[in-house]
This record gives sequence, structure tokens and C-alpha cells, in this order.
Amino acid sequence: MPLKKQRSGTTNVRYRLKMYGVGIGKAVGNEQLAMEFAIALSEARAAGFQPLAQAHTVVEDTCSKAGVPRGIWGIYYAFANFYVSKVLTYELYTTDEAVNHFVKLGADAGILNDLANRLSGVTFPVATSGAKPKKG
Repeated sequence: MPLKKQRSGTTNVRYRLKMYGVGIGKAVGNEQLAMEFAIALSEARAAGFQPLAQAHTVVEDTCSKAGVPRGIWGIYYAFANFYVSKVLTYELYTTDEAVNHFVKLGADAGILNDLANRLSGVTFPVATSGAKPKKG
């Protein structure tokens, strides 16, 4: 089983440093441009990661309160990722369609509905770019 990525207090700083090194190579030594490049990428990365981190916190809280064994939290993490992406961000599915899909995969409907209610209360960015992904 591959190691999971861990986030710590220095994750963003390490990422920015790594991207600065890439930027120096691309900008042929222009330090100002490399720094702008690194800052822009690290901010975009943080903005993209934050909604899923919030969703995973909601899953952990809900599953632990419901007494779900940690070994099967994965399906609820998958539901949270699906719900944030396909229901809240791109509006490709309704909540009922998402819940029914994961019930067929073996998840508990009550926990899924609780997760959906709690995730709907969290503010996530709505997609504003042109093309929506296809349903499915």
C-alpha cells in the first residue's frame, strides 16, 4: 500500500520552495519572476486542496460519531470527494442520486445523508470555468 501524503505546517513552504526552484530554471535566473511563479502556484494549490480537506474533516467527525469502523471510512471519503466535485461544484448530480449511487456500493444511507447535509453547510467554490465535466 503506498504511503499517504501527509500535510503539516511546513507543507506549503516546502511546495513554494520547490516551485521556486522550478521557476528559476524556467525564468533563466530571474528571481522576481521565479518568486511570483512560486507564490501563484502555491496559492492555487492551497485553494484547490482546501475544500477536500474540509470535506475529509467532516467525514472523520461524522464517521467517528456514528461508530463506523476506520477500515471502511474510505467509501465515505470517496462520497465526500464525489459530493463536493459532482454535486456542489459542478451540479451534475442531485444529492439523492449521489446517495443512491453510494448505497449501491455498500455505504449506509443514514450516514451518507448526514454527510450530505453537513457538507452542504460548508462553503465550497463553485466552478466558473467554461466546460463542465461529463456526467458519469
